[in-house]
Amino acid sequence: MDYPDGLTVIKALYDGRLITPNANNNYSQLDDATLNKLIDRASAASGDERAKLWGEANKRVMALAPVVPFIWSTVPMIWSDRVPHADFTLAVGGPDLATISVNATTK
Repeated sequence: MDYPDGLTVIKALYDGRLITPNANNNYSQLDDATLNKLIDRASAASGDERAKLWGEANKRVMALAPVVPFIWSTVPMIWSDRVPHADFTLAVGGPDLATISVNATTK
């Protein structure tokens, strides 16, 4: 699981108290008092209560809809069968150049 806790995403992207003039991660400029309080409560909690509160914070974000995904780009990628390990890797947005190679043998 990439983000096992709401703190890593919800606080960084939607806590209105973190809005800054430069290098701001709260692109929506959302500053909602109810959400900010939920973030504080969830951050201070632990265990099942923490998970429950982060779930409530997530529901609040969804209800406010401060951002809307508007694009999902797809790029066709074609390569020769002489290029083994040219697997698409989401982390780099294309083939992982550390594992790709060329098989010089022709058929």
